[in-house]
Amino acid sequence: MAYVKGHGLRGNVQRAIDYIVNEAKTRNGSLVSWSSMSGASPSTMGIQWDIRKAIVEQKDYRKKSDIVGYHFEQSFAPGEIDEVTAHRIGQEFAERLTNGAFDYVIATHVDRGHIHNHIIGAPIRGRVNPLSKRQA
Repeated sequence: MAYVKGHGLRGNVQRAIDYIVNEAKTRNGSLVSWSSMSGASPSTMGIQWDIRKAIVEQKDYRKKSDIVGYHFEQSFAPGEIDEVTAHRIGQEFAERLTNGAFDYVIATHVDRGHIHNHIIGAPIRGRVNPLSKRQA
């Protein structure tokens, strides 16, 4: 049975994404997946989230927040599960969590005594088009 905990991220979301996709922890990146409305890869996803967030906050000051993303950790007991199955479970969890409306990055880490997933989700949903009247 997986243990899950989560928290809001403050500060530099791209740094957090770069940490979770570390190739030394994810079998050379083979245990990294993402869902992005804009087609961004993890190397630029955090920057795009920051831009989208700034556009939304500029249009509606009531949506201003210091949360730059959400980080969930999903841990499994040692020997409970293999890394491929853990990654698939993490993907399913992220899809349910975001309902397909928010970007996210998932990375399965195998560098410790137990397998665990890191999932970082965007603070706002979908694409943000600065020319659109309807935002996120």
